[in-house]
Amino acid sequence: MGNLDRQARKESGIISVYGKHLEITPAIEDYVKKKIEKLKEHTPPMIDTHVILEVQKGEHRAEILYKFSHFNVLAHSSSLDLYQSIDLALARLRRKLEKWKTKIQNHHHRGLEEIELSVNVLDRNTQELAEINDTIEETHFQEVEKELAPPQIMSKDSVRVPLLTLDEAAMKIELQGNSFLIYRSEEDQKLKVMYVRPDHYLGVLEIE
Repeated sequence: MGNLDRQARKESGIISVYGKHLEITPAIEDYVKKKIEKLKEHTPPMIDTHVILEVQKGEHRAEILYKFSHFNVLAHSSSLDLYQSIDLALARLRRKLEKWKTKIQNHHHRGLEEIELSVNVLDRNTQELAEINDTIEETHFQEVEKELAPPQIMSKDSVRVPLLTLDEAAMKIELQGNSFLIYRSEEDQKLKVMYVRPDHYLGVLEIE
């Protein structure tokens, strides 16, 4: 029997179901979609999910690739029953996600240190800003800068820094949906900042 690819577009991604030596009927497709939609309620938004269902020598195999922005999770299972294989693969996928979430949470509670971050905010009224702009237009910026009073520090915060590997830091950004993360690298013990770049890839800065 030929392969049949059915896709369900959702707000958080695409679910693609492929068949190898197996026809993907509407009933099979609906079963897979409902199971994955239920799983999505307990996971971060995924980009897409690929499900491959295969029959070989009477054995049914299910393989599920769950794709996030910065990492993928793969789970598979096989049995004599197609629906049982799907359920087992999904159960393994859920356990992997829960295990990684627990690992991230454990890192959050160990190896933490506090650092102080100062945020400088200029506390000037509108009239002062207008006068500064006029002065900049008439003179060189460096000369004006010498005449300006130092900015006033409005707040100072402390943050707790987790000890993480590179993969764990990427996973933590993914799971928490943050745009950046300050952490201490488990590999070299250096303080680093991981951030989401405009192209949606991840970048890492080392703090000297």
